Amino acid sequence: MLKPQIPHMFHNGKWLLYLALVVTLFFWKILFTNQFSVWENWEGANQAYAWHNFAATSIQRGISPLWDPYTFSGHPFVGEMQAGLFYPLKLFLYLWPLGTSGILSARLLHVFLVLAHLLGACFMFFLAKELGVKSGFGAFISALCFGLGGFVGNNPWPNILDSAIWLPLIFLFLLRALRTESSGRGILYASLGGLCLGMSILAGSLHVPIMNAIAVVTAGIFFAWQEGKEPAAPRKGLPLFGRCGLLVLVVGIVSFAAAAIQLLPSIEYSALALRWTGDWADLFRVRIPYAVLSENYRLPPHSVFAFLFGAADVGDSDFSPYFGIMPLILAVIGVWRNWHKPWVKYLAGLGLVAFFYGLGSYSLLHGLLYAFIPYLDKAREASRIIYLTHFSMALLAGFGVESLFAEQIGSPDSFFRLNRILQWSVIAGLLALGIPALYGKPQVSESSYATLLFLIGSWATFLYVIRGNRAWPARFILVAVIVCDLSVFDRTILNKMHEQKLGKNYLEQLLSTRELADFFKSQSGLFRIHLEGDSGTNMGDAFGVQTTRGSGVTMLKDYLPAFLSTRGLRLLNVRYLVSRGKDSQQPPIYSNGPWKVYENSAYCPRAWVVHRAIREPSTENTQRRLEEPDFDPLRVAFVSEPLATELEAEAPAPPSIAFNTYQADRMQLTVGVPSRAMLVLSEIYYPGWEATVNGQAAHIYKVDGLLRGVVVSAGENRIMLRYRPRSILVGAALTAFAFAGTFIFTAMVLLGKRASGND
Repeated sequence: MLKPQIPHMFHNGKWLLYLALVVTLFFWKILFTNQFSVWENWEGANQAYAWHNFAATSIQRGISPLWDPYTFSGHPFVGEMQAGLFYPLKLFLYLWPLGTSGILSARLLHVFLVLAHLLGACFMFFLAKELGVKSGFGAFISALCFGLGGFVGNNPWPNILDSAIWLPLIFLFLLRALRTESSGRGILYASLGGLCLGMSILAGSLHVPIMNAIAVVTAGIFFAWQEGKEPAAPRKGLPLFGRCGLLVLVVGIVSFAAAAIQLLPSIEYSALALRWTGDWADLFRVRIPYAVLSENYRLPPHSVFAFLFGAADVGDSDFSPYFGIMPLILAVIGVWRNWHKPWVKYLAGLGLVAFFYGLGSYSLLHGLLYAFIPYLDKAREASRIIYLTHFSMALLAGFGVESLFAEQIGSPDSFFRLNRILQWSVIAGLLALGIPALYGKPQVSESSYATLLFLIGSWATFLYVIRGNRAWPARFILVAVIVCDLSVFDRTILNKMHEQKLGKNYLEQLLSTRELADFFKSQSGLFRIHLEGDSGTNMGDAFGVQTTRGSGVTMLKDYLPAFLSTRGLRLLNVRYLVSRGKDSQQPPIYSNGPWKVYENSAYCPRAWVVHRAIREPSTENTQRRLEEPDFDPLRVAFVSEPLATELEAEAPAPPSIAFNTYQADRMQLTVGVPSRAMLVLSEIYYPGWEATVNGQAAHIYKVDGLLRGVVVSAGENRIMLRYRPRSILVGAALTAFAFAGTFIFTAMVLLGKRASGND
């Protein structure tokens, strides 16, 4: 039984090697030179790069990165889904040796990004074969289009890219689950699909898994409806729709369990956080208003022309519908010549419906789905659903190229009718762009001429093939046209020199703060810095400097008022104020390039003791009372709940406080006080922090609406604080159970299959 599989495996392996070669050459700019980068944009530098660097440097120092002490005065790093901390493939980044400067190499991140594109292309190759694209070349074209073009190819956010590449594998396992007659294998394949959907969640995106779930549910419904139309022998067990629904449910349950280590901390965080959605609003508990969804990040109706013109205006949409001229032609052929195949109909319908949903408020469909589907509002950028359109088009292109290169085309003039359409399109394009080129009026962008060139090239290639040229030269030309087209209109790879001229070389700006960070590290004691103005440079995660700011898209509700007030900065242990290019009446104590550092004399230490605690359960009242002129945080603390034991009066002897250990996820202190008092730590209060005093569990109080407080007794107190959130412990158990359970179940099914002689 193994011998017939060897040529098949060799055939697939050959095409996968071709994929690796083409993807490598496609990304020559970032793999073989140091002149280009995908991290020069603001989010790429201050979010993706800085977050990866924080995780990698922490892990390699033996410190858990669950809590980030360097941004927002300390916050749960795992709560922010976009960081994708638990994405298993990132172990490659986290464990790779750091560069000579002690930080993560940007080139290593480029390699990881290219591998993600290659992995997505390989997944699509196998899905195309599963769906019925019989030729290796057809599956190869589907893989190239998906991995290098459209949503996946033009994605500037690595977490969204890592999440998007899993849809082909999710879909493949779902198909196998739906098609198999065996209940055991059906549940097994559905579980494997759930693991892949879990990987999509762990990658750090919320929007993409929602869209992946839409594909899973609609595919299950379509399969049940399609199979229900065909007369078949009576089935044992569940009815067809019930069985399909069960398999889809298995995918959902396993995916939740597989991603629980990320989902549970994020759900915990979402109840306490704010997210920017036009204005600060509740992240998860409150539905995003339709006005916010309908006015931003939608495809304008004229974006339909972006399917043909790579540089067409798409408004404020993050992504363009453009997928390449030749892939578009192949997708049309795929629908036209394979309409009799059920899954071609499904893909055509999915792609079309997704595009109309992406029009946002211009589409009734968008409003109806918003009204009736819970949590769909969380995927707030309607234009991003073009991802499903491009997914469908990539598969349809595989069917199209297979029809185009088939030995028996059918009626002799079938493709020549399409050829006439392309021919007249080329003529129209030549007239529309040629006349302005001759007379210089009106001005036309060079991208429009590039589109015309690829239209001509695609038509010429199509004509060459339908005239009987189907050998390897025609295939090579077809691939070359597609790859060159997608490369020209790739928007993610930025020229460093060009970005520097525009003042948008954000990664270089971030790395240039190294000397500034070294200055702060040379200062003694624990303190934070506050970057004034609109600078969002994430020096904290890049170089390990504790700051009050950050570059995330969320913020704890309790933190925002303190962040915006002068009194709040005092409570947050801000010793230094940093401005960029801004002069002050006070002379700076340090300058580095445009950065000027000023000392803040009015700041609280990292820890102090008080002997008076006032209960104030209202957060609003606490914030108001903190701003009163006579409030002294070093003498009085506002607590949100009654103390278990009353504090004692202040004694004449001064207290002593010493930090023995200070790490991101734990700290040890020795506190000596003459009478019972409350130790106030300028550390953000958050669930999951545990405290012990002299080895005994101690309660952590919420102090001044933001900080942590622990009651200490007279004498010497050895205090330990550790970040051990139950959400992560429970999530880790569920995730481990999902992966281990699925792998064990896989082994049992395979062993049972072998024992029955069906291998």
